[in-house]
Amino acid sequence: MTPPERVSAADARTLLLAGQGLLANPARRAGPAATLDVVRRLGFVQLDSIQRVARAQQLILGARIDGHRPAHLDMVAFGQRALFEHWTHDASLIPVEWYPHWQHRFERRRAKLPQS
Repeated sequence: MTPPERVSAADARTLLLAGQGLLANPARRAGPAATLDVVRRLGFVQLDSIQRVARAQQLILGARIDGHRPAHLDMVAFGQRALFEHWTHDASLIPVEWYPHWQHRFERRRAKLPQS
């Protein structure tokens, strides 16, 4: 058996930050296209109804897109319908191309509904 490779703390940190889109300069052009790109890279963005500074989804996107506006996420989710809302660990917006991967959850829940 091959021993596992060792990764330095600095390399691990770089890998994690890059994977979350936090390593690159957030100077990409703000707008619906950049918003959808970030949500696709992350896999989903958690929705939050509580607002202290801003809602969680806006903080997540604002940290990755310079000049992000809440309207951009609304355009992508509700105008373009490029995202759908469902539960991951919390309410989230998920890219529609992932919908087939969630289909089994919908079918399982539907099967539990009382028959009318």
